[in-house]
Amino acid sequence: MPKGIAASPGIAIGKVYILEKETFCILEYEIKEEVIEAEIKRFREAVEESK
Repeated sequence: MPKGIAASPGIAIGKVYILEKETFCILEYEIKEEVIEAEIKRFREAVEESK
């Protein structure tokens, strides 16, 4: 039986979704100075989209 941490007291009935631990692939690379502003903009847009 799956176990977890309760978000609030009581009993809940519903479907259970089990999430597997994900692995992340973080790429590290150098960028040219002339594209720094574009990369910052791209990062900020990604942050906003993730909200």
